Amino acid sequence: MLTAATGEEALTFFSRTHVDTLLLDYLMPAMKGDQLAETVRAQFPAARIETYDAAKQDSPLGHRGT
Repeated sequence: MLTAATGEEALTFFSRTHVDTLLLDYLMPAMKGDQLAETVRAQFPAARIETYDAAKQDSPLGHRGT
């Protein structure tokens, strides 16, 4: 598992390392998740992309604040 802080960093991982699945948040700094997904799909059409929104309370992977 690799962790990227930004969309640009995630693209660097994809270009250097074989990655099967990308799990990404829509609200990333500098590049939104949908922009990253489109870029990855164009360059790596076989990649599986799963998205979530950490800011939404009802998101399965989202933040669960108290």
